Amino acid sequence: MRVYRVGHATKTRNIAGAAFPVGPYNGLSFDQITEELERMIWAHSGPGSENHHPAPHRCPVLRSIASAEVCGFESLEALLDWFQRYIRALDDNQFRIWVYDVPDDLVRVGTFGQAVFVAAEATLLETSSVPLADQQLALF
Repeated sequence: MRVYRVGHATKTRNIAGAAFPVGPYNGLSFDQITEELERMIWAHSGPGSENHHPAPHRCPVLRSIASAEVCGFESLEALLDWFQRYIRALDDNQFRIWVYDVPDDLVRVGTFGQAVFVAAEATLLETSSVPLADQQLALF
C-alpha cells in the first residue's frame, strides 16, 4: 500500500533500529520551530481536535499506535486535508512529503484517512517538498 507521511528533511529518530524522519508532532522542540507550526501542534491536540485530528489512541478505529509504528495517510488528499491550513508552516520548518510502499497487512487506516504503519517495513518511493506546486494541488 502506498502511504504518505510528513517528515522532516534532515532530523530522524531511531525506530526499531532504523533512522526514520521525525514528524511535525514529535522530534523537534518548540525552540526549533516557527510560531505557526507551534500553533498547528496546539490546534491539532487541543479541545475538539478529536473531531478532525484525533491522535491514534483517540481514533475510534486505530485506538493505539505501537512503538514500531509511525503515522501517515492513506492518500495525498487525506494528508493535504489534515494539514490544509499549515502547509506553509510545514515547508517553513523543513518538512517534506515522504511516500512509502508498505505491505498492506502492516498498515492500519483510521478516520480521516489517517494511517499507522510499521516503519521498519516501509520502502521509500519518493519525497517532495511542501507546499506542492499549484499544478499538483489543482489535481485535488
